[in-house]
Amino acid sequence: MTFIEDFKKPINYISILLAILGIASGFFFYLNSKKNKVISYNITEPSSLIYDSKNSSSAIKVIEKDSIPIKDNVYILTGTIWNSGNLPVTNEDVRQNISLNLSGTQKILDFKIIKQTDPDIAKFNLTKINNKSLGLSWKYFDPDYAFKFQIIYTGNENPGFKLNGKVLGIKVFKKVNAAEKIDYRVMMITAILGLVIIYFSATTYIKADNLIRSRNIENKRVRYLMRLMVALLIILVILTIVLIVKFYNNLNNTIPFS
Repeated sequence: MTFIEDFKKPINYISILLAILGIASGFFFYLNSKKNKVISYNITEPSSLIYDSKNSSSAIKVIEKDSIPIKDNVYILTGTIWNSGNLPVTNEDVRQNISLNLSGTQKILDFKIIKQTDPDIAKFNLTKINNKSLGLSWKYFDPDYAFKFQIIYTGNENPGFKLNGKVLGIKVFKKVNAAEKIDYRVMMITAILGLVIIYFSATTYIKADNLIRSRNIENKRVRYLMRLMVALLIILVILTIVLIVKFYNNLNNTIPFS
């Protein structure tokens, strides 16, 4: 019996399929167990207009704390910042203070944290640095800890929000766009369907190959179709692995308080 004939045994097909699925699942669990620090943020875009300086009634006026009238449009920006990694971010990890910057604004009028995880423990705090920046501090920033904030400012509808600072073990802060998120249940169902399709495709190929061999069919077109089926099967396996990775990444992109 040649190597090719031995390779074509159904039990070997099944073994190879199980090996590929084992690699895929092993890769997923490897990603899940990998230790990393990740600070993610999400900003609701565009900002909400709360005062239209051009179309508001002359009877309505907005003033600052020092009684100076505001003559520009006033917007409110809402965002969330959270630890999406599996390691805590300590104050000792901060190499350069973290700040929230709104480059497209004229002036930050007010700000506040409206919700946070374990407020008595995390103690997230925002302080004003200047008219376009806020400083961020905390006591504990553990995995899954998060806070939601609001900033009222004058300026543009899109304020050019950016999270700045340097943290040990974090190269960049991860921006998560809600519009790009995919329901993890849909992804999980799709992955399961992919595995089912792979299984039935493999068994169909084995049955067709056995039928061809038993009847000594040497038609070149049939052999071409068989090779095409193998190629499609490999592509399905690769796509399923990619989907598993995306499923893992999507789990880490879940926006708190949303």
